[in-house]
Amino acid sequence: MPGGTLTGKYRKETDPNSRKALAGGFLAKDSKDERETRILDLLESLASETGTKVIDVALAWIRQKYDDSSLSTVTFIGPRNLHQLNDNLTSLDLTLSKDQINQLDEAGKISLGAPHEVIAASQAMLFGRGSGQIEIKHPTA
Repeated sequence: MPGGTLTGKYRKETDPNSRKALAGGFLAKDSKDERETRILDLLESLASETGTKVIDVALAWIRQKYDDSSLSTVTFIGPRNLHQLNDNLTSLDLTLSKDQINQLDEAGKISLGAPHEVIAASQAMLFGRGSGQIEIKHPTA
């Protein structure tokens, strides 16, 4: 989540002395993104639940996301000062449960839009709900 989204600056009332106010009330990022709002709400809830910071939960989510698969991720952090670096490193002490990771994955789902969602919906209509479970076997010589 780029541009300081995790800091909460896009969710608060504008401070009259802030860069946003001084720039005429505009930031480079829209604060009305529904997907980011869902993710942030859940990150805040899980941070409260685990007694950690939002950044800790976000970094732990990315770090643990593919633990049980052949996929892997490398988390790049971008601290601008020692305080931010220490905040980022404390996320290594947090381990999220499978349920918490699943909740975050669900909140962060990206809508694939057309034509994917149209095709997926028509598959179920044409072939029934179990159509994704059909195994196609090709004859071997």
